[in-house]
Amino acid sequence: MTSLTFEVPLPPRALSPNSGKGSSRIAKSKWVKRYREDCALQARIAAGEAWEPLQRAEVRLTFCLKDRPAPFGQLDRASFYHPRDQDNAIASVKALIDSLREQLIAGDEWGRLSVSAALDKSRGPYVIVTVAGWT
Repeated sequence: MTSLTFEVPLPPRALSPNSGKGSSRIAKSKWVKRYREDCALQARIAAGEAWEPLQRAEVRLTFCLKDRPAPFGQLDRASFYHPRDQDNAIASVKALIDSLREQLIAGDEWGRLSVSAALDKSRGPYVIVTVAGWT
């Protein structure tokens, strides 16, 4: 079994599944492309050159969402996406999951990848990605 852990930034607010109102598809696609490329780069760096594509993988995403203090006692959530539940959290990082499929996993067939998410409010803000799988 092979394992790999690395960090990526929280997804931009534009990638929230609930942010569809008021934003254009073109603007959202630019954010998706940028986030996907950033995540792919982080995955390649963490994997190194000796990485062999996995036949099956489990991906664990830990959303580290420590709130930063902002002026006047308000929470500074404007600059990054702060998911409220597990389904929206996973949906917001679809670009990350797609980049993992391209960089680390052999094939795109149903059942090769399982994804789970957890929340950690003691540190952050970022996402810890743990990929465990079999070659």
